Amino acid sequence: MDRQLLSKILVQMKKNLKDGKSIGDMKVGALLAR
Repeated sequence: MDRQLLSKILVQMKKNLKDGKSIGDMKVGALLAR
């Protein structure tokens, strides 16, 4: 995995934590599981 993608995922996860939404977490999980 390249670092740019990793940082994007981290930003997304932080956003999801703030929003308290699990949909984004599922998307991130799908990305990581590929």
